[in-house]
This record gives sequence, structure tokens and C-alpha cells, in this order.
Amino acid sequence: DKLRRATGATRRSALASLTIGPVAAIGALLVLLLAAIERFGKTEPILEFVCQNTNIQVVEEPIERAPFQAPNGFTVKDGSGVRWYMKNEEVLRRALADGAIGFGETYVDGDWQTNDVEALCHELLRLEGQELQLGWRAAPLLGTILLGKVRSQLLPNNTLGSARSNVQHHYDLNAWEISESSWTKLYELMLGPTMQYTCAFFARPDMSLDEAQRAKMALVAHKLDLKPGMRLLDIGCGFGAMAYYLASEFGVHVTGVTLSKNQAAYAREQFAHP
Repeated sequence: DKLRRATGATRRSALASLTIGPVAAIGALLVLLLAAIERFGKTEPILEFVCQNTNIQVVEEPIERAPFQAPNGFTVKDGSGVRWYMKNEEVLRRALADGAIGFGETYVDGDWQTNDVEALCHELLRLEGQELQLGWRAAPLLGTILLGKVRSQLLPNNTLGSARSNVQHHYDLNAWEISESSWTKLYELMLGPTMQYTCAFFARPDMSLDEAQRAKMALVAHKLDLKPGMRLLDIGCGFGAMAYYLASEFGVHVTGVTLSKNQAAYAREQFAHP
């Protein structure tokens, strides 16, 4: 969520007055053509905007120094402020075009480094409400942003077929001849005993992942104001822990839906009521 909010300001500044349609699509392609021929799409205005309105220092060399960690687990940071190194300008282009996903993927891909990820996101959040300062300087990046929007509108990649393929690739690991005990153990190690993908709720900093996931389920139930006998549809129920919790603790009838054959089989075996 921090990544989404951190990139929101610059994306909204460029997209606020745009309407996706044939004219916008043609305009995007023309701007991109100019960028390819004349190297038009410079990111310096965006970096200047970031540096002027935050405590982020954009550096030209990779960040190698790691924070010192004492034996008791206390981390001592280097005290040099928030430094941000980007291998290339595609980091900003992908962040502007794809938002949190693009920003996060560039980090996973090793395209940028920082000495403090949390502090970097906090500083980027300070750009909220200051995006009008960019003005015309954001224009060179509109082509990239428009292309991403047009592509998502005209060429949706989440079709029924691709959804099934993605589910099989990510969740049905026995398609790769992995035993059932192995793939369930893998998810349990990554996600905790409840094997939930949705974010946990850490009401206290010292909570374990399992405690935070159960706190999340309790919070969801509280917000739904469930009463015995109610019927609830859990779309994307995963391995079924949430459905089982709500049914067993609050007396509601829950129907879980998932595209994963493995998850459905596991949920039926572990949690389905007779």
C-alpha cells in the first residue's frame, strides 16, 4: 500500500485531465515515436521534483554499505539520509506507467537500490498534494503513461484463459510433479499456518504472522457485522482458512470460490462441513 500511495501523486498529476480513447492512443504513439527518434522522454524533471520536495538524495553510484546490526537485533542506520540509486530511467517510467506493481517489480529486478526502503516510501508520500508543481515538465513522460493505460484498455491480459494459466502456474504446483505434502509445506512456510495471501493485521509490533493473520480475520468479521444464519460468498477463498473461521466462529454459511484445483481440494479436505 505504501508503494501504491508513494507513486500515486506523480501518476495522478499526469493523468488527471486525460481521457483514454482513439485520440489519446494516437497521441501516445506519436509521442513515443518522438521519444525513440529524438530521445525526448527525459526523467530529469521528475527527479528534480522529488529531490526538491523530499529528503531523498538521488545518487549515481550503487549503494553498497549495509546498516550495522547489533547482536540484540537492533539496527543502526548509517545516518546519511535517504539515498536512492537507479540503474536507468526505466525505473520511473515503469513506476509511472504501472504504478505500485511497476515500482515494486523494478526493486525486485534490482533496477534500484536504497539504504532504507521504508524511509524512501515515507519520503515519496510527501509528494502528495504537490504534484501541480510539475506542470508542463511532466509532459515528456505522458507517452509512456498513456501507452500503459491504452494497453490495459485495448489489450486486457487478464482473460479467462490467462487467469486459468496464472492460477495453475502460481498455485497448482503439483502440475510440476511436486508432492502434495511438499507444496502445502511450501505455502505454509511462506504464508504461515493459515496460508492466507491477503495482508495480515499487526495490531502490535511484536505479533507473529499467525497472530496477525488471525487478528485480520477477526477484524474482517467485525466489519461485516456477521449474524448466525447469514450467507457469505468468499470469492478467491484460497486455501479456505477465512471461510472456515467465519463459519465456525460466527455461525454463517460460507461458499468459497477459487480457480485453483489444489486449493479447492485442500479446502474441502480440511475445512468443508459435512
